[in-house]
Amino acid sequence: MAVPLSKMIQQFSVDDQADVRRQAQELVAEHRSLTQIRKALKLTQTDLADALGTSQANVAQIEQKSDLMVSTLERVVRAMGGELQLVVTIPRQGRVVLELGKTKGRTIVRPKARRTASPRSTSRRRLATA
Repeated sequence: MAVPLSKMIQQFSVDDQADVRRQAQELVAEHRSLTQIRKALKLTQTDLADALGTSQANVAQIEQKSDLMVSTLERVVRAMGGELQLVVTIPRQGRVVLELGKTKGRTIVRPKARRTASPRSTSRRRLATA
């Protein structure tokens, strides 16, 4: 016969019971939606919209999306007073904080694409100089 988890936990020392409760709270806190975070901070969608300089309807749409741009997510988190960190879990490596667009503390600067002259614009230049 199965023993309920609560009965098993009662057999732990008081310190161990407190540790289990603390770890459970941390796990619950780690997995929250934007809506849950906003509500935990006692913010309305209108409050968040004002901080973002957008409409309440736009905030509602953002909260319902399952695929957000990272920049949008970062703006929303900052507007709530937080800091966005992306954590990657890699087998045999553990958890790693991902820094987008940065290498060794420096932002990656991508070279601008070179514009090649189209045959049409080249022939115009030739005509203008002739």
